[in-house]
Amino acid sequence: MACPDYTSLPNSHPLQLGTSFPRCDNCPGSNRFLFGTLNVMRLRRCDRYLLRQMLGPFALALAGLVLFIVLNLILRLSELMVDRGIGITQLLRLLILWMPELIAWAIPMAALFAVFLGLGRMDHDREIMALESIGVSLRRILVPVLVASIGLSFLTFAVYNWAMPASKNAAQRTYREIVLTQSLPRISANTFFTGSNDQYFYVRQYDADDGSVRDVLIYDVSGRLFPQAESKITIVTADTGTWTNENWDLENGRMVGFDRDGTLIYSGTFEELSIPVAQTADQIWAQSKAPSEMGIRELVDRIARARTSGLPTKETVVELHQRFALPLSTILFVLVAGTVSLMFGSKNRSTGIIIGLVIIGLYQGAYFWLNALGRRGAMNPILAAWTPDLLFGLIGFLLLMRVDRLASRDTWSRLRSRLPFLTVLVCCLFGFKGFSQDIPLHLECEDLFISADQTSIVAQGEVRAELDDVVLQADSLQLDQIGDDGQWHLKAIGHVALETADFALTGDRVDAEILVSADETRTLSLETFGFGGQSTFTNSSGESQTLYFHGDSGRIEFDSTGDLEYVEIRQGEVTTCNCCDRPFQSQPYTIRANRMLFYPDRMVVAFGLTGRIGGVPALWLPVYVQPLADTLESPLFPAIGNSALRGWFLKWNVPFYVSESLYGSILFDYFSRFNELGGGLIVKYATDNHRGNVDIYAFPATVGDSTLRFSLDHSVSISETWSGSASVDYSMQGESETFRFQARANGTVGAWSISSSAIRSWKEVGNIITQRLPEFSLTRESVSIGPLSIQPSFSTGWVREWREQTLTNQATRLGASASGSVDPFQALGATIRPSFSIGSTIYSGLEDDYRTSLTISLPATRGILSIAYDGTFVAGRSPFDFDSIEAQSHVGWSLDASARIDIHLEGGLDLIALSFDPLEASLSWGYSPDWRISLTYSISGAALQDVVLDMNWRSSSHRVGWSLPYDATSQSLEPLSFELSSEMGPSRLSLSGAIDRGQLDSLNGSLSIQGESGWGATISSQFDSSSPTTLSDTRFGIFRDIGDCLRVGLERGAGEIWIYGSILAFPEAILRYAPESGGLQFGD
Repeated sequence: MACPDYTSLPNSHPLQLGTSFPRCDNCPGSNRFLFGTLNVMRLRRCDRYLLRQMLGPFALALAGLVLFIVLNLILRLSELMVDRGIGITQLLRLLILWMPELIAWAIPMAALFAVFLGLGRMDHDREIMALESIGVSLRRILVPVLVASIGLSFLTFAVYNWAMPASKNAAQRTYREIVLTQSLPRISANTFFTGSNDQYFYVRQYDADDGSVRDVLIYDVSGRLFPQAESKITIVTADTGTWTNENWDLENGRMVGFDRDGTLIYSGTFEELSIPVAQTADQIWAQSKAPSEMGIRELVDRIARARTSGLPTKETVVELHQRFALPLSTILFVLVAGTVSLMFGSKNRSTGIIIGLVIIGLYQGAYFWLNALGRRGAMNPILAAWTPDLLFGLIGFLLLMRVDRLASRDTWSRLRSRLPFLTVLVCCLFGFKGFSQDIPLHLECEDLFISADQTSIVAQGEVRAELDDVVLQADSLQLDQIGDDGQWHLKAIGHVALETADFALTGDRVDAEILVSADETRTLSLETFGFGGQSTFTNSSGESQTLYFHGDSGRIEFDSTGDLEYVEIRQGEVTTCNCCDRPFQSQPYTIRANRMLFYPDRMVVAFGLTGRIGGVPALWLPVYVQPLADTLESPLFPAIGNSALRGWFLKWNVPFYVSESLYGSILFDYFSRFNELGGGLIVKYATDNHRGNVDIYAFPATVGDSTLRFSLDHSVSISETWSGSASVDYSMQGESETFRFQARANGTVGAWSISSSAIRSWKEVGNIITQRLPEFSLTRESVSIGPLSIQPSFSTGWVREWREQTLTNQATRLGASASGSVDPFQALGATIRPSFSIGSTIYSGLEDDYRTSLTISLPATRGILSIAYDGTFVAGRSPFDFDSIEAQSHVGWSLDASARIDIHLEGGLDLIALSFDPLEASLSWGYSPDWRISLTYSISGAALQDVVLDMNWRSSSHRVGWSLPYDATSQSLEPLSFELSSEMGPSRLSLSGAIDRGQLDSLNGSLSIQGESGWGATISSQFDSSSPTTLSDTRFGIFRDIGDCLRVGLERGAGEIWIYGSILAFPEAILRYAPESGGLQFGD
């Protein structure tokens, strides 16, 4: 094969797309000679070519970046254009003066994008591969780019240190002129400046409108300010003063002088003092410069003066070193961008832009963050200024040394496979700081460790933590933030004690989830291990009780308001006993369960329940459900007894539980004589919007009447303004059956309330069944017309009515009504509050097809006297029982006077019947005892009807009362009735009865006596003089309360002896057993 003629390559484009350099294996030495010659001849031309490829992207990126920043500045300055009325000329001047700083920042970023875009284009067109094929290494390719970056670095240095300080100072002066020449007060605060002869001035506040200064301090190290004191250092302070031209006229001040060793040699006060400052206020404000407005020489001088005076220099030192660090970033950006671009090879050009943005973001983030740390003294100022350059320089150098090895064509594939890990790493390095929140707990401990980002806290040694009303104590506590939604995880270990308003517990370990937000801090859940505690609840009798519990593990959930929602105990035990400091297992009774759920004030649910009495197992149930707010027929024991008709029976309601919103019981009734079996089901359910219960029972009797019962109650909340409810009741007892239902939907649309219903009702008196299906009503909110308020209402429906199982009436009912009231007003010294209602109803399909009514109420009150007129006028009549209206016209009056004797008089007049109501009068007086005499007088008959004398006396534990009536018609005394009750600790006595003509007529009494040991006795009986047996329903027995939580006793009543036991905290939990008959009862 002949050697190719490389001299024929075009001179203008030495490395065009598609140019190849085939290797000649038949010409030994020729390739080396030719390639070496070409390298020598063409590298300079290649360097110039490569730089030309960068020039266009650089100019484009520089222009784009400057334009982007300028647009952001225009948006920021647009407020001044609107509020201050500045013109376009001043706006352009500000932009031009800020341009050097923008260019200084844009040059490094533009160089980075230029390298990515230029090298990316060359690699895409195989030109980088062509250079590699003639023996040019990737590091050698980067040489001209790095040389050019050095030149750009010097350019950035020149702009940043020579053009930028002066232009920024001029921009700040221009900006101040724009702001201060407007209507706002010209007040400057916290300003330092240097005067002549080593004098330093500070003014906290200066008002340019009147020249006043406040809180002035002057520091003189020359001794010329007040030479009479012969002090080397003089300090002058003053409350107020005036800045006039080049003098400060100070008032109410103090002057102190020190020697070089700091010894006080002079101290005095003055009322007025004039001090030359050698400059006017405008000159001071014009010359006062921030560190960013100074050149390098000015920064060095300020640092020297500040160190001499002992003033802080951190901000100035950071600014000085940044003047060198920022220009150097141009070289570093090019170094990192060049190596990374060559590593990724021929990929989509957008990849370079994305990587460039990431590099700029990381550099600027580190730059500003470390800058702030250095200025505030949290980090060495010099290290803060140079750390970003050192990090990126080290990365760039390492990449440059290994660029040829790393630039294999599968680098991107390998890196992409590690991209998730790198993403997580970057988030860990730069994201945790943003996720941190304030520590949500008040902690007291011996040792406290807090992570730098405040997302992890460890407290050890007698830890006490308080969160709202929750108090936690433990040996150690760890708190870690979870995510960025304000949720924290708390773990407490060792002798944990937790106390809230609803419960308290102790345990080996507690885990908790806590939510911290701007509005609240609350506990979401608690999980505990090896714990014990207590919680309060209210039983079905309204009494407050305490439930004690312990278990292997448990979980406590809180609702959105922070209140206790439920407690779950696994392998736990509960009781309401806490006596004699005994161990839990030795309490009078305990209930142990594999899993137990306790919903405060709602229910207790247990699975695998074992009841223990004195630590000895006494019963076992697979599941038990006991509501606390209401009752559910779910006894611990079945009822066993003997029926004269059906023989021995077994009745048991077995509970079941699916969730808090779905539970109930299954009913079994078995009678042995005829093998009769009845069954039923009670289900209580609730969802987010639905709630209700179902009750079904059936007993197909062989002898006697069969029974079938079904009831359903359901309510639903459709929306905030719409709701519905429904109920169905059906019962059959032998041949008799009843069926009732009601369904209703209510809602509001604007000012109108809409109701749709279907109702079937039954009235026992007269055996009347009324069915309204369907029925609609429409009611508007009250409309006010001056003092008058009117509320209209419309209704319609199809109504049918049965009497004694016979359909008597059916019609379409159309009704319209309006009710209203008038604002109270005064007339003849009385306060009158009128109200009225007018309505008309049409019954379509009946002969008497209408009914109109008007109701008026006129109550009037004047002092102790009240008079009211109530009238109802009806035209026509309703054929249906449910909406019948009776006419009336009545005037009533009452008189109430309160003094040492309370007097009440009441009477009235029926204007239709023209008859007076009986006059009722009462007088009451005294306090413990209270006396009351009341009488009734018939005005129509002009005769006294009856008189009653009452007395009541009560104290904290005793009560006595009696009532003696007198029948004036028969002129005889009625039986005197009396009541007596007394409580002395746990003992109670109750008596009630009647005495007729000096003899005991009836007496009901009960006596319960209990000693401190818990033993007690009860006796109750009834005496009736008219009964042949005289005494009836006599019961007596003995009992013992164990630990104020469990009662066991022996009682004789109803002809049998009963042995019973009860849990005092649960009124329904009473078990009775009759040994003679074998009867077993559960429940009160």
